[in-house]
Amino acid sequence: MTHIKFEIPPRPKGRPRFANGHAYTPNATKIYEDSMAQEYLLKKGKKYLGPVSLFITFNYKIPNSRIKELKHGQVCTEKADLDNLIKIVGDSLNGIAYLDDKQVYKIVAEKKWADSNSVDVMIFEYDESLT
Repeated sequence: MTHIKFEIPPRPKGRPRFANGHAYTPNATKIYEDSMAQEYLLKKGKKYLGPVSLFITFNYKIPNSRIKELKHGQVCTEKADLDNLIKIVGDSLNGIAYLDDKQVYKIVAEKKWADSNSVDVMIFEYDESLT
């Protein structure tokens, strides 16, 4: 199991852009994916060869204007779509934490309010004996 807390604000996957008949990833998305991949490598994250499951928590800093209203750990339903947040994490770790994202057989993800922005990722190797 690998657990890494990325000290970056959650960000959704940007929509592909098109130019001259070709699709490309927006620059801001590419920079985010690269920074997440580099941080995974710096924190000595393992590269998995077999099936894996991802458990991801997207933590959003509670705005000062809402400190009395929102609590740490409370579910966040106001920010980006969860599927777009999951996509950028999966693409960031593709080829870094696992050979290919087709190895991911299960994803559990949530958005929460927190004291600071971060993305917590836990990667579990498939264990046939647990099924």
